[in-house]
Amino acid sequence: MKNKSRGEQLQKQSLARLYVEVSVAPCINIECKFWLGDEGWNADIESLGLAVHAPDFQSAKNSLELALGKHIEQLLAWPGDRVHATQKTARP
Repeated sequence: MKNKSRGEQLQKQSLARLYVEVSVAPCINIECKFWLGDEGWNADIESLGLAVHAPDFQSAKNSLELALGKHIEQLLAWPGDRVHATQKTARP
């Protein structure tokens, strides 16, 4: 077995510490309900207790996506870092 030089060992150690961090957006299907109210659009994900209100459909959709993302982040947070997701979610 060939002995590795000190330089080769340091290079290998340096490469072992390299990593890339990227965000991943999962594609999941969740039943969401949207309905037009007197003052704009309402939307909810009843199974998760999430609800939003917005002046137009696209804003309601975007707000619900953000609320869902925050909910999932809270579920994945370390136990000591958790805050109940509904505390950060807009309600109608």
